[in-house]
Amino acid sequence: MRRRISSVWLFLFVTTVLFGLWTFLSPYTGDDLRYHCMFANYDIDSSRLVKSMKDVIASNIVHFKYVNGRILAHLMIQTFTGITGKLPFNILNPLFFTAYILLICQLGLRHISWRGLLWTVGLVLFLMPNFHMEYLWMCGAVNYLWSSVFILLFLLLLRNTEEKNTKDYRWWKITLLLLFAFITGGLHEGITVPLCVGLVINELYIWHKKKSFDRHLLRPWLILAFIIGALICMGSTIQRAHNQYESFMGSLQERWDCGIYIWSKLHLIYLMIIILLIAVWRKKVGFKAFVKENIVYLITIACSMGIAFYTGLNYVRISYAAELFSLILIIQLADCFKLSRRIKNRVTVLFLTIIIAFYAVVLYYTCINYRQHVALTKQLESGKQIVTFQYADSPSLVNEHICRTIGMGKDDELWYLDPDVELCKVYATIYGLDYMLFIPETLYEMLNNHPDGFEEFTDCGNLPFYTKRIDKDMNIKELRYRLREAKPEEIPFYYRPFTRFCDRYKKNKYAIIPTTLLYNDQLYLFAPKLSKDLDDRLTEITIVKEEEKSN
Repeated sequence: MRRRISSVWLFLFVTTVLFGLWTFLSPYTGDDLRYHCMFANYDIDSSRLVKSMKDVIASNIVHFKYVNGRILAHLMIQTFTGITGKLPFNILNPLFFTAYILLICQLGLRHISWRGLLWTVGLVLFLMPNFHMEYLWMCGAVNYLWSSVFILLFLLLLRNTEEKNTKDYRWWKITLLLLFAFITGGLHEGITVPLCVGLVINELYIWHKKKSFDRHLLRPWLILAFIIGALICMGSTIQRAHNQYESFMGSLQERWDCGIYIWSKLHLIYLMIIILLIAVWRKKVGFKAFVKENIVYLITIACSMGIAFYTGLNYVRISYAAELFSLILIIQLADCFKLSRRIKNRVTVLFLTIIIAFYAVVLYYTCINYRQHVALTKQLESGKQIVTFQYADSPSLVNEHICRTIGMGKDDELWYLDPDVELCKVYATIYGLDYMLFIPETLYEMLNNHPDGFEEFTDCGNLPFYTKRIDKDMNIKELRYRLREAKPEEIPFYYRPFTRFCDRYKKNKYAIIPTTLLYNDQLYLFAPKLSKDLDDRLTEITIVKEEEKSN
């Protein structure tokens, strides 16, 4: 017993150290930079930096009113960006990650072992979508990883107080527990609102079964406080959606396409279904008993999956809650299979080898990215207004495990080629410059060595856009991409049953707002590359001028 406990603590310590190194090497990016500035209405005021706790509080009052209701998360983020710097986050984030893994195992396993912790780390590392956005990127980690830790603690609290009576606690303990539940409910509406639905349905079932409601039980009051916090958080977000976006949810077709896209990027929920079917088939669990015992998790997963079809947004992290609670159920189901010590040892050694090898590869490219970040920072500190950087190319296998200084998405580099873009203004404000723009070194050399080139759209190697030189007087409204219809073999097998309902693989066209750059008295137009499956079907890019838009 003592040996098992020591091995668990050793594993948690090693995990904390390794993830701490990973966190340290992940620089600010995206919203991390925006949160250096004060919020004004729906967006930031890029000319005003956060410099004190008074600024943090004032900015977050505006943020709550116009952006979303995640008060605690954004208070912490702007405290880090505006006052303390990234060091406290670098220290706390690995601790939260280790607590996250431990809590998932506590909710899913009967007995915690270092093997269970290892398999949980592996599932998170390999199968959780958008790993870098939810665990490494500061804004994402505080909103998802840190919020998840408090929510998992709340679920553990509900489990431990299931039959507890309010008379068993002193009034100040009850007050603290209710306050904790209220604050936790307001951490992230994308996780807590689906969970509220599951908790409410489960409580109604319990009351119906007992034919009575015991007002002295602590659990219902904790759930009520949690629901109130979640509703306040959700109310702010819905208000923002209706105020800021007239067509926030898009058309039914757009919502369907986004929902199918998000579903295609999830992994853990499908693995959970497969393991459940095997467990039922092998009579390791009873299906009815499993559903009854885990009704809260299952309803939460269903609601989170449904949100994917509601928002009209194609962010995979919208259904993060579905993956989180599927992971808990996977751990629970895997614990039902009794494997021999020999098989356990072989599987553990194989899994551990794969994790170490993958971590080594990711760490290698993370170090390259960090060196590029340091070189970029030196240029910024020297007062350069045109900053060059190396495009951090890496294998697609590790792309979702690296936080890049310049952009997190495939075409984010385009944001930095225009000094009027918000993030360039933020950089200029932080470093006290009049303006600033960022040019990839490959493009910088091409523009200087071949200023009269780019007569047609030119592929700039590994850069995520095409480049074309245009007349300086040309006023462009948009670019139109024409795509041929996909061949059957080009459609992923999991998409094929849905192709008649979505437009992604049909012959169609996309309208895209372009980016332009005036450099050395030449005007260059940049057309972002699409995802690989769409880019392979691209047949034509048409420039639509301002006066042609209405035609």
